[in-house]
Amino acid sequence: MLKTQEIQNIDIMLESQSNERTRIATELHDRLGSILSAVKLNFSSMEEHFGKKQESAKVRFDVLKKLIDEAASEVRKISHDLASGALAKFGLMHAIEHLIKAIEASGKIKINLFAHGMDERLSGQQEIVLYRILQELVSNALKHGVADIIDVHLIKENGKVRLIVEDNGSGFDKENIERSHGLGIPNIRKRIETVGGSFTIDSNEKSGTTVILEFPIVT
Repeated sequence: MLKTQEIQNIDIMLESQSNERTRIATELHDRLGSILSAVKLNFSSMEEHFGKKQESAKVRFDVLKKLIDEAASEVRKISHDLASGALAKFGLMHAIEHLIKAIEASGKIKINLFAHGMDERLSGQQEIVLYRILQELVSNALKHGVADIIDVHLIKENGKVRLIVEDNGSGFDKENIERSHGLGIPNIRKRIETVGGSFTIDSNEKSGTTVILEFPIVT
């Protein structure tokens, strides 16, 4: 009964998250999108007033107009992604690859992804749990470990899924890891427990951190 109630609570939570994404997407599209459209319309009406003696101002004007176009385009993309749910629509591997690409765009870190046996999708709940935990671990490595290389191993075999995240950051004192709320360890533990899994952390100061989590596949 407790397990059934737990699953129902998770379903309610995911449904609530989906509804919230849809609401935010609508707000972005209808409110912010309309404001950007109004700004562009007003900018465009000013264009005819530029003369030859105002070439430098015209150049700046064109740059600003381009930026507004890009902002409007991004709002549309974000609202679409929120409404459709990129993770649910395209799957875990696509979402992870997109996350890695976005993080590497900063030019400050290299993330190597090694996947084995991930051709078929997991359940929606399991994919969400894995993705959120990976986000948390990468965020920890960047913020606290000062890492510039992260290796992510995602393996599915023998009825289990294993995620291994290794970084070359500064590492942590093992005795202080559990007490450090900033590392999000309680969040990771709660997430992995919802899919019947467990995780371990191996870290030493100045020698990086390795996190291994594992859970059974439930179809």
